[in-house]
Amino acid sequence: MALAAGAEVPRGVRRVAAWMGAISYPLYATHHPLLLMIVSRFRPAGVAELSAAVVAVIVAATIIEYAYDAPIRKRLIAWATPAAGVVVPAAGSESKIAIC
Repeated sequence: MALAAGAEVPRGVRRVAAWMGAISYPLYATHHPLLLMIVSRFRPAGVAELSAAVVAVIVAATIIEYAYDAPIRKRLIAWATPAAGVVVPAAGSESKIAIC
């Protein structure tokens, strides 16, 4: 692993790895119900039909990531991040706030 940590990864491989990492959770969360729906509706029998079902699930996971998950995550991060110029006291600091 130590040797791989310093290795130069080709740009195309980095893009594919980033995409696979991005869709990993939507794929994990949706593959079972989506495959069940596809199999119960279309009853794929051969390798081609099953491959098409897997591709459909991967496409759905990609759409879910980029159209739903990433925009919501971006809004949540913006909401949870303090605005510029706002001072947030460190945990355990001895600052006292007087309420009048």
